[in-house]
Parts: sequence; C-alpha cells; structure tokens
Amino acid sequence: HTSEYFNTAGRTVKTGLTASVIVSQWTWAATLLQSSNVAWQYGVSGPFWYASGATIQVLLFGILAIEVKRRARTAHTVCEMVLARWGTAAHISFIIFCF
Repeated sequence: HTSEYFNTAGRTVKTGLTASVIVSQWTWAATLLQSSNVAWQYGVSGPFWYASGATIQVLLFGILAIEVKRRARTAHTVCEMVLARWGTAAHISFIIFCF
C-alpha cells in the first residue's frame, strides 16, 4: 500500500462514518455546556432549538463537501482544490496563507 491509500483509507469510508465524525466534532465541551445553559434558561425546548440552528450548518457543510468531492475527486487538501480550480498562482498564495 502507498501513503495515498493510508491517508484516504483506501477511499472506502462510507457516509455513516463521515456523518458521525462531523457530529462528534461539532459536539464538543462548549456545545454541551451551552445547551445545558439554554435548557436552564428556556426549559426542555431550549436545547432542541439550540441544536436545530446548528443542524442546518452541518447539513449545508455536508452538501458542500459532496459537491467538492464530485468536482475534485483526487484532492486531499484545500490547497489542492484551489490548484484545480484557480491555477498555480492562487495555489501558491493559498499555500502561504494556509501555512
């Protein structure tokens, strides 16, 4: 196997695992504390509405990720996507700013 295979998990990661990773990264300590705070202020419906607002962002990110994967199948990083879309000058600029 190559480093490409290792870094991309052989491109065999399914949608369910990807979705669970996004949700687990979104649900960190500050989010849990804030939802508890909202529950204290607004009652049982508070955490529901707090999570509803963030769910829209997660869904939009998922749609964006699907479109990026369709248009740049071999890209691994943001800089590679920039190279595919805007060329070498933009790629070098993003390498400098992403570093």
